[in-house]
Amino acid sequence: QRESSGLAKSSRNVRLSESGKTIASKISFCLYHIKEQFANQRPANEILDESVKMLSENEGIELEYLEFVNPNTLLAANNQSVSIQACVAVWVEGVRLIDNLQVK
Repeated sequence: QRESSGLAKSSRNVRLSESGKTIASKISFCLYHIKEQFANQRPANEILDESVKMLSENEGIELEYLEFVNPNTLLAANNQSVSIQACVAVWVEGVRLIDNLQVK
């Protein structure tokens, strides 16, 4: 479930200021952008590089990881994977936030 801003609902969100929540909402924006790029059949490695840059360039977001995995095995996925889950962990205002979305 998500808040109206797109931020994944979590008990950790109460530790964020309003501006922190705004910054953190960029995580879901990035995940939905990734989903759109897979729908446009772009190569997974290009999408990953672009998305890492997108998150890393946001002031206030410290990217821990962004990975594309098989949702059943959590092993690395690629364009040939039938199903792909994008998994991300970031730090915002000292709070570790995790999110994921099925992107293919």
